[in-house]
Amino acid sequence: GDPGHGAVEVVAEVDEGHGADGTRGRAGAPRGGTQWTEVGPLATVLAGMQVRGVVGGGRFELRRLVGAGACGAVFAAHDRERGREVALKRPHEQVGAPLLRFQREFQALAAIRHPNVVTAHELIAERGRWFFAMELVEGPPLTMAALGVREGFRQLCAAVEALHAAGIVHRDLKPANVRVTPQGRV
Repeated sequence: GDPGHGAVEVVAEVDEGHGADGTRGRAGAPRGGTQWTEVGPLATVLAGMQVRGVVGGGRFELRRLVGAGACGAVFAAHDRERGREVALKRPHEQVGAPLLRFQREFQALAAIRHPNVVTAHELIAERGRWFFAMELVEGPPLTMAALGVREGFRQLCAAVEALHAAGIVHRDLKPANVRVTPQGRV
């Protein structure tokens, strides 16, 4: 299928022993490495799905699919080199204008330092596939968090203001994309 039409791409092997494509064993993973494999338009169903695999030359050990949308997917991963949990964002479209927009998104995000904006770590290309590592924000979406409406909205507005000041327009701002840490940081 065409990844630009709602398809989600995930990596490697699903914990239940079934590949992401529904078959037993590894889902499209070549010997000695992991390959991004299309699995269909199941973004909401697949969020939280456990995945296994390694990308970035063995540096990032994939844990689970955090979420996916029209433009890309985000995975929780362990950065073996830095010893920390990260989120890996990968665009569905790996060429042309969508890839350029993805690269510009990383550059703009990396320049922002704000407590309510996720920290971008680095942009990586591996065998012609692009992704970037960023801070992994654990916690429920804003709508499910035990945070007062005023405080949540105040922090969200501060984040959007910081993005706009840097010339960034968030193209997929919705409650499901806004996380709240256990400490109450949006």
